[in-house]
Amino acid sequence: MQNTKFLTFDSQFISGAALDILTDATANKYIIKGSTGIGGTTAILNYQKGNYIIISPNIGMIKGKEEKSNEGEFESDKQLFIFSDTKDTWADALKYFEDSDKQNLIINTTPDQILSVYDSAVYMKLINIPIFIDEVHAYSQDASYRDSMGAFMELVYNEWKATFTLSTATPVYQGWDIPVGKEIKYFNVSRANQQPKYLDISYNKKDVHQFVYDQYEKDKLVIIFTNNKNLHTSFKDLRVANLVGETLKLKLAPNNRGILLDELNYDETDVLMLSSSYFAGFDIEQECSILIVSDQKNDAHKINVNNIVQCYGRCRTKVHQALFVNLCRKNAEYPLYPSQLNAAYKAYKRKVEAYQVVRDTPELKYDAISNGYITSAGYINRMKSIQELLIKINDYHLYNHKVLKQSLEAYGFVIGEYINESEKIYKEIGTTFSEQMQNLINRGSDQLLKDYYNIKYKLRNKEDGTFSPKLGLMYLTAHLLAATGANRVMNKLNNKRVYVGEFYKSVNAFLCINGNTKYHVRQLSSYERNASKNYYDDAISELLKTKSSLTDDWQMLYTIHKIGNNKFPDTVARGLLIQQTFHNQEIYLKYKDTGSNKSKNARNAIIKLLKSEEIELTKNEKDRLKKSIQSNYKRILEGKPIGKYNTRESLKKLMKEAIIFCLTKGKCGKAKRVGFREYSPLTALPNALRTIIPIKYVEVDLTSANPQFIDTILETNKAKEVYRNLMKKRKISRYEAKWVFNSTINNHRLSKARAIEVYCDAGYSKNKAKQLAELTAGVERGSFFKLMTEAEAELIAAYNSIIDGNGMRFHDAIVFKASDIIDKKIVLPTSVLVAKTDEEGFTELIKDKNDLRKVQFHVGYYNVPGVDYEGYLTTKSVVVA
Repeated sequence: MQNTKFLTFDSQFISGAALDILTDATANKYIIKGSTGIGGTTAILNYQKGNYIIISPNIGMIKGKEEKSNEGEFESDKQLFIFSDTKDTWADALKYFEDSDKQNLIINTTPDQILSVYDSAVYMKLINIPIFIDEVHAYSQDASYRDSMGAFMELVYNEWKATFTLSTATPVYQGWDIPVGKEIKYFNVSRANQQPKYLDISYNKKDVHQFVYDQYEKDKLVIIFTNNKNLHTSFKDLRVANLVGETLKLKLAPNNRGILLDELNYDETDVLMLSSSYFAGFDIEQECSILIVSDQKNDAHKINVNNIVQCYGRCRTKVHQALFVNLCRKNAEYPLYPSQLNAAYKAYKRKVEAYQVVRDTPELKYDAISNGYITSAGYINRMKSIQELLIKINDYHLYNHKVLKQSLEAYGFVIGEYINESEKIYKEIGTTFSEQMQNLINRGSDQLLKDYYNIKYKLRNKEDGTFSPKLGLMYLTAHLLAATGANRVMNKLNNKRVYVGEFYKSVNAFLCINGNTKYHVRQLSSYERNASKNYYDDAISELLKTKSSLTDDWQMLYTIHKIGNNKFPDTVARGLLIQQTFHNQEIYLKYKDTGSNKSKNARNAIIKLLKSEEIELTKNEKDRLKKSIQSNYKRILEGKPIGKYNTRESLKKLMKEAIIFCLTKGKCGKAKRVGFREYSPLTALPNALRTIIPIKYVEVDLTSANPQFIDTILETNKAKEVYRNLMKKRKISRYEAKWVFNSTINNHRLSKARAIEVYCDAGYSKNKAKQLAELTAGVERGSFFKLMTEAEAELIAAYNSIIDGNGMRFHDAIVFKASDIIDKKIVLPTSVLVAKTDEEGFTELIKDKNDLRKVQFHVGYYNVPGVDYEGYLTTKSVVVA
């Protein structure tokens, strides 16, 4: 960084002029440490000239200082260590500020804690106190999964009245994470006689295990830095301790791995594994060998150059040998030249500028806030926006071998090539499924329930979440078995070779014969009930009645397990095959050059292929096939693929995503908002596959939605007749009538004459047809669609508010879990009263009842076709506007 002043000190920890600069509270500073462990935070904790705040990115960094504070090691008047589950509180801080004559309080806390008191009385005190931000590189590097990091930094850059000090041994390339225009002084502080650090590099996966066992045989403690779960569960024949964050701890529990910091005993440890929660701020006061493993196959498993430096720096005494294993993916793309990074930096700046426009646009701002790009305080989250640039920076330095070597040498490393001299081959020993389940059951039912809820709302879905459904199923199964004392089922785990599928099949039988299956889409057959009788127990049955929401969850996760193993109900298997065949690209390409007969030929081929699988299409399915053929040939003409999203694997993925979306009530796999429409896993799931969702869901949808909206605009009363009139006039099916009408109102290119013809056939008078054509034909693209979807969004939101906002939007419908409605005896209205409207939407003030118009809804099941709704309904209209 330009204009950086270099300072050195002769002691082990920072002292002299370098210490004075570090603790100076009169100017904003960026302190680049020559190495980790120079005592920066300790210096602030010993500060005696006033109050100071230390921000640490990880709780583990604070806990170590708290222990030393309890031993009276610091010279400041008072220290508070504030993080989740700590004895110190913000009330303690406020009391000190208000009551103490000697203002010398040092607060060590996290970004999340500052955000939690934003705009409060204590926050207004805090912004007038100098702040020391430790390991500042982490606030950008970790912002991809912690929005709070960037949100906090924006408060510092925009609202802090006192000075700030940024500190790290590993600054971001070119300082690109620091906002331009801030007045900041730069200093580099380092020991005068910094010792070289020796590090070997390998690109061979086999060297991971070889290195560990070689060091073990030399009686050396091995410290492994990795986020790879599989590596954290390795070395079963050695004494392994795993210090990891909460997320990885839950993933490791089935393998009986993961400890608390105060449980660490070096005398009983051969291998200490650390996840990224311990890459910075954790001190190892033991002689050791170091292994750092980065894997390009998973972004979460990459360890960039900055973190290599941080990892090495955890070891405060002698390092016997150090190895960095850099596993690279074949044919991976990454920047090769600095010019590519410069281009990415310019793109980042443009992105920030674009979000400034978004911030000032209400309909765009909502999504940006929910996705973390605009903070709740209204600032652009630059640390969030910089992520794409950081990936390019990290990959450039990590995967260009020459650049990697030069970068590490710049941090004082002496780089060598790892040579494995051992001829011994070490065989990996794993943990069986039965052992994993027994390990979980031993955690106890109460802890398992807490763990499950932690996992449930962080399930991996689309771009969200961290936990797999597989892990969720294991934890929930373990809880239900432990809570019920289901010995007959648990005894099956005594067989180490128990098959996963067979075990879960037994659990399903146990839960269904004892539990509440009222809302199951599929019930046990008489044969299955007979076979499950041995699992029945009166006491267990009574207990499971209190856990019906959990047993419903279990069915959802079990269904995902079965999807992964290609186990489908007959209706879903049929729907899968139809969907794949309707979009079979080979068939379309075969007949694309057969002129005007291509659609007919493709249709016959598809029907013939399905008949060979003993599938006869219904009338509606044939209508849908006709539209699919038209749409697919249009895509081929445009050079677009047609089968990409309708392969078996793609459809299985859609089913899993929809189940998780329902299970978490829309929290995992967030809906994407485009204009006034929401697109979610629910809307993406083809109708024929909905029955894969094993628990009943209620769907409340607008009856003939678009015709109803048009009635409110034209002041007509044709909604119930529109499709019927088209069917009669044009001799077409209801499916085709809906398609004709809705494609007409959304086709801005259509001539007014053609549009009027359709509207007249739908039953509108010539005058009303002309009025409607003026709104839909020859207009700005999407203008009428926007009007319709805005009205749709308002109505669906209004209906949802009647049911306490528990529903999930599904275009012109809303979906609820059936038990949430029926068990609570909630009465669903089949019509609502809204204000009359014009082209501006349902927003007019209600003056009297004559200003209200009835809008009809249909109530049924989302995923149980042909079954009447079993809950309470009322035909009495509810006012919602």
